[in-house]
Amino acid sequence: MAFYEKIQVPPPTFCPQCRLIRRLAWRNERTFYSRMCDKCKKAMISIYAPDRGLTVYCSPCWWKDDWDALDFGVDFDPQKPFLIQLRELYQRVPQMTLHGLYTTIVNSDYTHMVSYLKDCYMVTYSDYGENLSYGSIVLNSKDSVDNLMLDHGELCYETVNCEKCYRVWYSLDCENCNNVYFSKNCLGCNDCFGCVNLRNKQYHIFNKAYAKEEYERLLPELLSSSFSKLQKSSEKAYAFWQGFPQKYTHGRHNTGVSGEYIRNCKNVKDSFMLANAQDCRFCTVSQGPLTDSYILAIME
Repeated sequence: MAFYEKIQVPPPTFCPQCRLIRRLAWRNERTFYSRMCDKCKKAMISIYAPDRGLTVYCSPCWWKDDWDALDFGVDFDPQKPFLIQLRELYQRVPQMTLHGLYTTIVNSDYTHMVSYLKDCYMVTYSDYGENLSYGSIVLNSKDSVDNLMLDHGELCYETVNCEKCYRVWYSLDCENCNNVYFSKNCLGCNDCFGCVNLRNKQYHIFNKAYAKEEYERLLPELLSSSFSKLQKSSEKAYAFWQGFPQKYTHGRHNTGVSGEYIRNCKNVKDSFMLANAQDCRFCTVSQGPLTDSYILAIME
């Protein structure tokens, strides 16, 4: 209540979770549609469905200086509900077909909220990538497929929250790793399979050390190209993970925080994927700096 008094707004009538749902209802990250630009009439890829009644411009048209949003303005009608008029204005004023720095995007039509990408497909909320497919929050990476929260990765497949990794597959929360498979929370490891919570190890299978020759003999069977065998290796690795202590949250350098994927924060509550913030609550996805803020989703 003190926060709402500080910024002089009335207290909300929805709970925090419902407010988040209402905000995210506006956010379309991964669904693409084929439609025509309402200005140049050329075919384009868009996050807006053709039947939504919106005016949508392709990126080159939207960024041109030959149109002005003020030209679409109308007088306010006090006899008509405000929200209806706002909706009509939203439909009339041109929308950007896809969000991103389109002049930095090469051969990557099916991407959204991105910049500096080349030869990428179905990639969202990502920057500085090449030859990426099916990823979100993939940064400074190349030649990788099916990744979430990957930073400085190469030849990575089906990873979550990995950083500075090369040829890491089916793994979670790994950093500075090479040739690591089906592993979790490993740091500085090379040539490991099915390992958990290891630091600076090499040639380990299920946390057991092997000689290089023995490891290289066993690995092809564990990484068989047969889907059924690969599925068995996956099930065995995931079951193995359960026998080890897990850190209660993903976070570093925090004081008085609650939530997940938080770093360099102080007095931050009920927030997710947040960095460099102080005195905040119910915030989602921001690299900061951010202070004295509540109820935010996706802020740059």
